[in-house]
Amino acid sequence: MKKAVAVDMPGMKWGTVKTGPVLARRVSDMRTKLGVDSHLIIGDSSDDSVVDRAMKLGPYDLVFIDGDHTYDGVKRDYENYGPMATKAIAFHDIIGNGMKFRDGSKVEVPILWKEISSSLKTVEFSETWGQMPMGIGVILVGER
Repeated sequence: MKKAVAVDMPGMKWGTVKTGPVLARRVSDMRTKLGVDSHLIIGDSSDDSVVDRAMKLGPYDLVFIDGDHTYDGVKRDYENYGPMATKAIAFHDIIGNGMKFRDGSKVEVPILWKEISSSLKTVEFSETWGQMPMGIGVILVGER
């Protein structure tokens, strides 16, 4: 990969404050250790200014979606950011449908993932940490 972007909301409804520095280090590692022109955008992924900022920096080899975990939210992110990807679109939390966050909100990413992944070339990475299943799904853009 030559170029990548991550849009995330640490400390907001779907994330914790401590994930911000971790994600920033990973994006920095991609830049310094792998030579990837990588970007991190912190903010509400549905905000027009965030979408515009990402669009101006793109296109990207990889778009990593980890914002609003509701069905409507993740679908909106896929529709807004997916077209900016030239090689891959990655989704966080593709496993654990119905899992609840601290505020009682349900993770609905798996619903959209199931809908879109069946007709696309994908790769899945999953792990169970304690009782919590985790997963990242990757769509290989342009491959079927």
